[in-house]
Amino acid sequence: MPMSFSFQILGQLTVRSGAVPVELPAGKPQALLAALLLNANRLVPVDRLVDALWDEAPPRSAVANVRTYAVRVRKLLADPDTVAGSRLLGQERAYRIAVQPGELDLTEFTELAAQGRAALRAGDPSRAVERLIAALACWRDDHAGVGLPRPGGLGQRLAAVDDERLRTVEDLVDARLTLQHHEVLIGELRRTVVEHPLRERTWGQLMRALYRAGDVSGALRCFLEARAALRERMGVDPGPELRRLHAAMLARDPALDETAPCQPFAAHPGAPAFAALPVPAHRPRPEPPRQLPPGPAVLVGREPAVDAVLSAVATGARAVCVSGPPGVGASAFAVHAAHLLADRYPDGQLFVRLGTADPAAAAAHLLHSLGVADETVPRGLAARTARLRTALASRRVLLLVDGVDDVAQVRPLLPAAPGCLAVIAASRPLPTIDGVALVPLDPLSRSDAVALLLGSLGPAQDPVALDEVAAHCEGLPAALRIVVARLLGRPDRSAAACARRLRVPERRLDELRAHDLSIRESLAARCATVSAAAMDALRTLAGLPQPVTTHDLAAASTLSPDRAGDALDELVDARLVTADGTGGHRAGDLVRLFAAQMAPADV
Repeated sequence: MPMSFSFQILGQLTVRSGAVPVELPAGKPQALLAALLLNANRLVPVDRLVDALWDEAPPRSAVANVRTYAVRVRKLLADPDTVAGSRLLGQERAYRIAVQPGELDLTEFTELAAQGRAALRAGDPSRAVERLIAALACWRDDHAGVGLPRPGGLGQRLAAVDDERLRTVEDLVDARLTLQHHEVLIGELRRTVVEHPLRERTWGQLMRALYRAGDVSGALRCFLEARAALRERMGVDPGPELRRLHAAMLARDPALDETAPCQPFAAHPGAPAFAALPVPAHRPRPEPPRQLPPGPAVLVGREPAVDAVLSAVATGARAVCVSGPPGVGASAFAVHAAHLLADRYPDGQLFVRLGTADPAAAAAHLLHSLGVADETVPRGLAARTARLRTALASRRVLLLVDGVDDVAQVRPLLPAAPGCLAVIAASRPLPTIDGVALVPLDPLSRSDAVALLLGSLGPAQDPVALDEVAAHCEGLPAALRIVVARLLGRPDRSAAACARRLRVPERRLDELRAHDLSIRESLAARCATVSAAAMDALRTLAGLPQPVTTHDLAAASTLSPDRAGDALDELVDARLVTADGTGGHRAGDLVRLFAAQMAPADV
């Protein structure tokens, strides 16, 4: 059996090997150990560790530095009883720390807190109190990782652990209130709302305790104090739960007195006071932002996608990710969907276009939009993310994000508040976002494409010519809108003339360009998101008879079958190629024309 270790992170980070304390190096190596313990028994990619250990742009040597720190930590956690000889295990570009049951205080706290909450939900407040007190007894300080540097993702994760502790204390108060310990709790709750004036749940608990103790006026006055604190520090009014509680007290709702029979309560040293939280600086409440760009004038063939978005939001999705092949109109549809949902988010609608933009700059833009003054916007992505989520915590806001190529771009901007929604237009699905509903868009059917053209150009057009134009545009709304723009800009040119020009493959991409719209540029932007190996594979695939299998691609290139399969998977993920489910892969004519015209050095 492996030798025993003790890992403690709920307070100052400490490690013991048996009964012997392990002397930990200061700085980044200790931060690396903390980041791994926060993900105990799970592989953590080196890239995520880099994000955890550096605030903004990491040094070029960041990956090498992580490996050096890992070597130092591995020696500290030497365990001759394990196959690897250490509790720190490494795989290709990832590390994992092996922790046995009972060795990590965070795991014990999490399990006990979950047991307490389960007992509370099951109607057993006495067991809930017992389990929650035991959970809080795992803490040796008010904060996790006391004294550790808190850069980047590590700071966010430690803050999340601290917040989980606060939630557990609030769960314990709920359990005590159910057991009619309200008179015992009033003094403690009065102190905690002074220390944490932004925690509405705690204000509500104090109101309930005062009300059940017979101090109705005190409970109502408590609501006014909560409202004043929230307005002064955040510029917001109390949320719906606190308002409903206030209304119920004004109406003397009998349900407020429904509690379990009174049971004795003994104070326990393992139930510490709340930890201090930073209080945001005072700011006036801004006018709700209304930043959505105009939606498409004509939208056809998207009824199923609209239904999917509305159904996802109705069932509690926190984000909607719209994606599809280049030119399919994901951005336009996302704007349309955001307009349909706007009335549900009265505190505003925000818009940001990412593309190559720095997420930290995007976060600053969103903070400005919410009324945060320039001089108070913090430096660094992690600090801006925390401030942004604080600003959104008590609001119902819709965030529209366009031009997303990778989940790392958008994740720091996503609101954590359950009353908010993010609508994301992305080059590919982003399934790793928590609570996301994926809405894939396909090219329009031929009939819908013709309907889009008729709806934009009017019924006086040649339907046969429009059908041919729709075929050459492959049902891509962006290509169809380019045709509309060109025909509207040249009243002397007919749909038949446009169809003739599109028949020439070598000219097709040149024809599908109008002002700031270009199918070639859309394809180039999407191709820029895939690897050079995938682009080489696409160029090869473009010259082969369709469909193309993995073995076809490997035989026609220098790629091994495995590498060819990886390249095809990447192209399918980027929606440059479609898979038919039987091993075949196809690229549309526009993609093939683009790939064939691009020299290797240009991609």
